[in-house]
Amino acid sequence: MDGRDLSMTDFSSVYPDFIEGELKTERERRANLESRGGTVVTQSGALSTLLIAAAAFVRGSGAAHLSNYATVMVVISTLLFLGAGVLGILVTFPYLYRGQPVADDATMEKMLTVRRADPEADARTVVATVHKGTLSAMRAGNHRKALLLSLAQISQIVGLLALLNGVLAAILG
Repeated sequence: MDGRDLSMTDFSSVYPDFIEGELKTERERRANLESRGGTVVTQSGALSTLLIAAAAFVRGSGAAHLSNYATVMVVISTLLFLGAGVLGILVTFPYLYRGQPVADDATMEKMLTVRRADPEADARTVVATVHKGTLSAMRAGNHRKALLLSLAQISQIVGLLALLNGVLAAILG
C-alpha cells in the first residue's frame, strides 16, 4: 500500500453510484425498446395497408386472379404483419415489469423520519439495495421486451419474404 488510509467511507459511494448508473442504463434501454416496439407497429400497419391496397387494385383491375400459391403467400404475409404488430404492442406494455420491487410509502417515510440521522454511507447502502432490486426486475423485463421485439422483427422479415414470393408468383404466373 502507499500509506493512505483507505477506510470504508472513501469507497462509500462507489458501489451505490455504480448501481445508480446501471439503473439509469436499464431505464434508457426500456425507453429504447418501447420506442422500437412502436416503430414495429407503425411499419406493420403500413405494410398491411400497402398489401390491402395492392389486393384491391388487383381485384378491381379485372386482371387475372392470383394463383392459389400467390394467394396463400399474401395471406401468410398479412398474418405475419399482424403478428408483428401485436408483438410490437406487447413490447410497449408495462406488465413485463410486474413484481418490480420499489420502496413503498412506509419505507420512504421511515427514511425521512426514523432513519434521518443515519450516516451517509448507511443511507446510500439502503438506497442502493432498493435500486438493486429495481434493477434486477428491470433487466428481466427488458430481456422479455427485447425477445418480443426480436420476434416481431423476424415476423416482419418473414412476412416480406412471403409477400415477395406471392408477388413473384403473380408476375411469373
